[in-house]
Amino acid sequence: MRQKYTTFLKNVQIVNFFYFCAMKKTYYYQWILLLLAVLCCSCHTITHKKPKRLLPIDSVAVLVAESFFIESEIYIKQKEIDMKDYSFIKYSDFFERHGITKETFIQNVRYYFTSEKRAGILMNKVEEIVEQRASVLRDSLEIEKQCNNK
Repeated sequence: MRQKYTTFLKNVQIVNFFYFCAMKKTYYYQWILLLLAVLCCSCHTITHKKPKRLLPIDSVAVLVAESFFIESEIYIKQKEIDMKDYSFIKYSDFFERHGITKETFIQNVRYYFTSEKRAGILMNKVEEIVEQRASVLRDSLEIEKQCNNK
């Protein structure tokens, strides 16, 4: 069980790296999201029960995408911060803002990744959220560059 969670966290780190690449107008993260979905679906032999507090797939997609953003921020700032404390602060705020616990988040992610169909739908939704956010960030960077050039 712990090995599956560790594998998921490693995959999240890979996806975060490619989200960072997306900021530079590369689209590797799309392939990694697909790879993550395939790996998670093909590696599961344990079926997780439906969580007591099952969140809608759209809500879980927002949570997963936001956790990718948090991990990306931690990755980018890793040389200038204490990662353990910073992670704790960011995730405490994350769980508080969304009114969930760490266990609820993990149970829901595990549940949605036990089915290839649910995992595919979830990852498509996450990809859309990441792409929208990357597009907004690219646009704001472009506007900032234009303002600085004037």
